[in-house]
Amino acid sequence: MKKLFLLVPILIFLSHGVCYSQEGKQWEKFEKDIFFSDFSLELLNRNFENGSFLGDSYQVNLGYRINFDFGVSGYPGLGFYASGNSANVLENQFLGGFFAKARFREGGLFVFYDLPIGNRWVVRPELGFGNFRVVHGFSPSRFILNYSHFFGKVNMQYRLVEISENFILSATLGAEYGLNNGRGIIINDQDRNYIQRAKGYQVSTGLLLKIY
Repeated sequence: MKKLFLLVPILIFLSHGVCYSQEGKQWEKFEKDIFFSDFSLELLNRNFENGSFLGDSYQVNLGYRINFDFGVSGYPGLGFYASGNSANVLENQFLGGFFAKARFREGGLFVFYDLPIGNRWVVRPELGFGNFRVVHGFSPSRFILNYSHFFGKVNMQYRLVEISENFILSATLGAEYGLNNGRGIIINDQDRNYIQRAKGYQVSTGLLLKIY
């Protein structure tokens, strides 16, 4: 947890230093019909709305999200992601006090479209689907809850520096809202909606490397 907090001042320092060194530089306009790929690492804050099992049963810690995507400038692209958080298990009637901590793991894919604004800013709306897992304990006695995760996200990118002709480093800030559905979780009818369904949001920030 402490290591994740240390990333924040490092990112701020890096962004400030790079922006200062690039002050006054004129960026070339975004070109169309050019193939590119992106790799980004983000610091992730995940929360669930109260009134559901996920929202009432876990105190989620800061985590990470790794993204890899590719496309052609001017057209929708395809991306893949993996994320993780640790969480403290709060008192609830369904886990019976057997677990003190849990691990959130997720992986999936999304489609996106880059909307350049000026020469430095990019707005990237995303629609995606993933498999969200809540893991309690360790092998061979793990207890896992599986959810499908549907989400929409808006990501802002700010070009920091052109490392070379083919590499550009950007700072990112994203906000996401999603729905979780655990149809495979077997529970009595009275508690089914409470356990199987949840709404949540995420906020993330990090660095993105674009490769042309």
